[in-house]
Amino acid sequence: MASHLSPSQPPAVLTVRERGDRWAGRPREAGVIAAQPWTLPLRLVFALWVIVLCDPQIWLVAQGVSFAPRIVLALYGTLGAMVLAHAPPVSRWYPAFLLYLANACVMLPFAENTGVARDFVLKNLLLYYLLAVGSLTFIQSVAKARLLLLLPLLQSGGSSRRGSPVPTSARGSGNRSPGTPISGTRTRSRL
Repeated sequence: MASHLSPSQPPAVLTVRERGDRWAGRPREAGVIAAQPWTLPLRLVFALWVIVLCDPQIWLVAQGVSFAPRIVLALYGTLGAMVLAHAPPVSRWYPAFLLYLANACVMLPFAENTGVARDFVLKNLLLYYLLAVGSLTFIQSVAKARLLLLLPLLQSGGSSRRGSPVPTSARGSGNRSPGTPISGTRTRSRL
């Protein structure tokens, strides 16, 4: 391969078929892997991961935007349509998670509270499964996978910046004497 690369010529663009790699069809420079572009499905996958990790729709509902959860469901529906249109191979359908989801469906009638199991657990598992299959389908480069692995740092950084005030009941009893009762409780009179 180095014979056709001379200092007077720019490096030749080779397809992967010419190099013999298994990632067929992607043009790459000799020795350099081409960067994966930010396509619409890839942006949607990353946006949904940010939504899953940071829950901005909950903040939006608290601010009065009551239709924010419906937007998230529409984004999941769009991702599902894109995954089905892309027709990934069976290996990308994440068979272990699919088996776990099937097990949850079988065990649903035996749950202590079938309403909660169906409405909360099963629906969340289905959305996580769709996001996992979308990630496996549309993330094709190590750089994008590395970026996805760094997203939980965004979650922990956001929660530490928000800062929640400590409730007065959790501050302890530093301002009362040992014999006085905690406010709001009744004591029996001793005879």
